[in-house]
Amino acid sequence: MSLGFTHKFANKSLLNISSDLLSYTTENPTVYTNKFLLPVIETDIAANSKSFKSTPIQVLVNAIDYEYKLGTFNLESGAKLTLSSFDNDASVDYQINNVWVRQPQYSSYAAMKENIVAAYTSVGGNLSEKTNFKLGLRFEESVSRIKNENDSTLVDRDLPYLFPSIFISHTLTTKSSISISASRRITRPTFNDLAPFILFTDPTSLVTGNPALLAVLSQSVSVEYKYNNKVFSIQYAIDQNPIARFVPALEGSSNNIIARVRNFDKFTTLSATIAYPIAVKKWWDININVTGFGQKIYGTYETSNIEIQRLSANAFVNNSFSLPKSFSAEIGGFFNSGGFFGPFQNKPFGSLNLAVLKKIKKSSITIGADNVLNTMRFRSEFVDPGTKNEFSNNMIFARANYKVVFRYNFGSTKIKSNLNKKSSAAEERKRVE
Repeated sequence: MSLGFTHKFANKSLLNISSDLLSYTTENPTVYTNKFLLPVIETDIAANSKSFKSTPIQVLVNAIDYEYKLGTFNLESGAKLTLSSFDNDASVDYQINNVWVRQPQYSSYAAMKENIVAAYTSVGGNLSEKTNFKLGLRFEESVSRIKNENDSTLVDRDLPYLFPSIFISHTLTTKSSISISASRRITRPTFNDLAPFILFTDPTSLVTGNPALLAVLSQSVSVEYKYNNKVFSIQYAIDQNPIARFVPALEGSSNNIIARVRNFDKFTTLSATIAYPIAVKKWWDININVTGFGQKIYGTYETSNIEIQRLSANAFVNNSFSLPKSFSAEIGGFFNSGGFFGPFQNKPFGSLNLAVLKKIKKSSITIGADNVLNTMRFRSEFVDPGTKNEFSNNMIFARANYKVVFRYNFGSTKIKSNLNKKSSAAEERKRVE
C-alpha cells in the first residue's frame, strides 16, 4: 500500500511526502523421500523427512524530499524512516518409526526488529558551459535486534554511517566527454538471508541463511570516457563485509555439509569496461559490452586465513534487426569466463537468447527463447586451505525457457502515467523479492 503527496511551490521548488507499507509472508513446506541404492548400516538419516519455514515480513517506509533550484544549482534534501520486522520459524522433522520427530540441530526461531533513520542533502549544477557536478552527503543510523524463541538476544546493533559522494563531468569536444565519480554506499542483506531457510540438496547437505549477517559497506571511484556512443570506463571498489552465499562447512563429527550465507572481511575489484555499438546496416545494430575484472577476497574460513586473487571477464552481445511489415528480432547472449562465487572459483558459463516481435497497431506479440542451449549451469570449486577438503557446486538455476507474450495498450498513449514513479520503498522491495 502506498500513499503520496506532492506540492509544487510558486518558486518552482517541489515537496514530496510518501508512505509505503509492504507486507509479505513466505512459507516453504518441503517433503523429502530418501532412497539408498547401497545398504546403510549405521546412519542418523531418515528415509522420510520434511522441512518448514514461515516468515511474515512487515516494512513501513516514510519519506520526505524537498527540491529547490537556486540559479544554476539544484538543491535536494530529505529524510527517511524505515521500520522493519519479521518472525521466522524454520524446522526440520525426521520420520522415525512412523512418528515425526523434530530435529533441534536444524530448527530455529528468530524475531527481528530493524529501525533505520536517514537524512541526505545534495547540490548539483553547472560550473561552466562544459562542466557540471553533483555533491552529496547521506547519514544513516540503523538499530537491529534479533531474538530467539527464549527471548534471548542473538543480534543487538546500533550502527551510524556517513555516505559522501561526488560526481564531475566535463565535455571535451562535441563528440567526447569525461566524468569522474567517487562514493560510499551500503547494501544490506536481504530478509531471506537474515531469516534462515532450510533446503536439503541431499540427505547430508543443506543450505541455510544467517541472522548475524552484516551490511556490505562499499567505497568506489570510477572514470568514464565517452566518444559518440562508445564508452570506456575503469573502476576500483573496496567492499567491507562482502556477503557470500552457499559457503560450505563440515558440521562436527556428523560430516554433514551445511552451506551458509556469511560475511568475509574484504573484497576488492578493479574493472575495465568497453561498450561499443555498431550500426552494420540501417536495419541491423550490434551492441557489444566487455568487462574485465581483477578481484581479491580476504577473510577467514573455519580456522584458516584466506587471500584469493582471480581474473575474469564478461562479454555481452546483442543483435537487433528491424524487419519489414512491423517485425523485429533480437539475437543475443553473454559469456562469463568464471570468477568469484564467495570463495569458490566459477567455471565458464553463458546463455543464448532469441526473440521475434510483431507490432499490430496498439498491440504487440513476442515469441522468444532464453538460455536456448541450456548452458546456465553454475559449476564452482573450493579447497579448504586448512583441512584440504575439496568442495564443489554444480547448480542449475535456469533451464531453457520459451515464452509467448501479448501486450495491448488501453486508452490514450498521450496521457502521462504516474505508475512508473520511483517508490520510496524501492530498496526495501529488493531485500524481499
